[in-house]
Amino acid sequence: MAGKKKVFSDSWDRVADRHASLLPGVDVQLQFYRGEAWRVLRAPYENEFFRLTEEAWGFVGRLNMGVTIDEAWRQAMERDPEGAPGQEEAIKILGQLSNAGLILSDIAADSREIFRAKTKEKRTMMGKQALNFLFLRVPIFNPDRLLTLLRPLGRVLMHPLMLVLWLFVMIWGGKSVVEHWSAVRDQSSGFLAPDNLFLVLVCTVVLKLLHELGHGISCKHFGGYVPTFGIMFILFAPLPFVDATASWGFREKWRRIFVSSGEDGRWAGRQSVHECLRPGDCP
Repeated sequence: MAGKKKVFSDSWDRVADRHASLLPGVDVQLQFYRGEAWRVLRAPYENEFFRLTEEAWGFVGRLNMGVTIDEAWRQAMERDPEGAPGQEEAIKILGQLSNAGLILSDIAADSREIFRAKTKEKRTMMGKQALNFLFLRVPIFNPDRLLTLLRPLGRVLMHPLMLVLWLFVMIWGGKSVVEHWSAVRDQSSGFLAPDNLFLVLVCTVVLKLLHELGHGISCKHFGGYVPTFGIMFILFAPLPFVDATASWGFREKWRRIFVSSGEDGRWAGRQSVHECLRPGDCP
């Protein structure tokens, strides 16, 4: 941890003798981002993910209803005196876990307050989207059942031979463009002519639909849950999107990269993958 941390807090006595633990059903995965270890927590019954640093996890992972918060903190300090969060940082982490609905505690807000906080968060996000009228996003339906039916197609598309076929088509296409460059240039000169705009829009929507379907199929193929299909209006042009946020929970980095490569649906990540719960500098 950068800088000198404050070990003790005047507010610690308010939580020291209390008990807390992660809610049953919270899935925890060890992952690495840019060489740094993180714990990714998936909220039960929600397609939401939270990143926790290893230093913070050294404290959170010891929380259970059989020990006090102070005992868990002291165990973390004994294990890692330099990296473990100080008391003020530990209180901040507990507050974030409580607001996220990830923790069971005799000091946390009750379920009704957590629900109201979640509802307020969703309303705030919807309000921001409404104000940003040039980039509206409208969820339409849950495509997970459809993607389950398409799993056999996913197994075919994920086969290594499909990569070989894709490379062959790309190379062949590039070779054709080079060999017929004059014809391609002449045909493309009127691409954005007024008479072509409707056809361009239709082709763009169809290609984007296939693109997003690929994200959904690949996410489902690796065991992810895809809860949302919708339309986003970019400068009033309707384009489909899927929420493939579940790929954040995949342990293998190559699977996360595979699903998210070329991902235009970063909105889903912004909505459902929350900022890190980090000691010392939590956003």
